[in-house]
Amino acid sequence: MKASGRAAAAMAAAAIALGSAACSTDRETRVPQATVAREIPDLVEGKTTRDDLVLRFGPPTAEFEAGRIFTWRLVAGRHGIAPALTGGGHDFAGGSSWRQARFSLVAVFDPHAVVRRFSLVAVR
Repeated sequence: MKASGRAAAAMAAAAIALGSAACSTDRETRVPQATVAREIPDLVEGKTTRDDLVLRFGPPTAEFEAGRIFTWRLVAGRHGIAPALTGGGHDFAGGSSWRQARFSLVAVFDPHAVVRRFSLVAVR
């Protein structure tokens, strides 16, 4: 397997593990629930849909298990939490690129495309 293939496989395994353990993320890296509620008030387990998140954050950074798990790299900017761009361009959060991402949102969906659980974690 090429190095890039191994890196992609490792990233997929990490996202799946995080998705599977979304409710038990290390307290030091998990963003406090009060912050999540303030910054992403429309993200509610059992209510928010996959389409709601795609409308809010755009296409996911990665997708696993045939769309059961989505991840987004996010930044915090002048206008709150926003998606990090993968192309290194600028966005409304203040010119943030993927490398400047400070958070990762992992959402696990039920068979009806509703968020079953999620975790927002600091990545740097």
